[in-house]
Parts: sequence; structure tokens; C-alpha cells
Amino acid sequence: DTGNEFTTTIGPDAKFEGKLIFERGLKLQGQLNGEISTAGRLHVTKEARMDAKVDAGSIVIEGNVKGDLNAGEKIELKNSAKYE
Repeated sequence: DTGNEFTTTIGPDAKFEGKLIFERGLKLQGQLNGEISTAGRLHVTKEARMDAKVDAGSIVIEGNVKGDLNAGEKIELKNSAKYE
């Protein structure tokens, strides 16, 4: 994690609902329900919860995720990940 790779962060106290579009990277620490569209990276941290339709360049999951995941490069599930 270079620090500038994830230019957008949704913090642990935040809840987002809707369609999220971003260019480079998103670190999700809170809750997200909806859709994500990006050519960049999505990182779902351990404390995060996501229920979404995702189209991304790559996805790393450590938290709880439901939904439809599509990645151009790779989807990485860490040991702590819960995917339904």
C-alpha cells in the first residue's frame, strides 16, 4: 500500500448508499450498499461491510461482502473475508 493508491476512503463511521464511481482506488472501512464502478482497486477492510454490484480493476476483501463481484485483473480473498 503506497498511500496514494487509495485516493478515496469511506471511514469506519460512514454508511454509503448508491452508485460510486472513482478512478484510482477506494479503501472501504465503513458500510456500502449499491454499485461500484472503477478501473482501479477496491480494498474492503476487516471492519467493513459491503452489499454491492462491483466492476473493478482489482478487489481485495478482508471484511464481509455480499453481491456480484467482477474484476478485470484479480479478486483476492484474505483469511478474514466473508463472502456470500
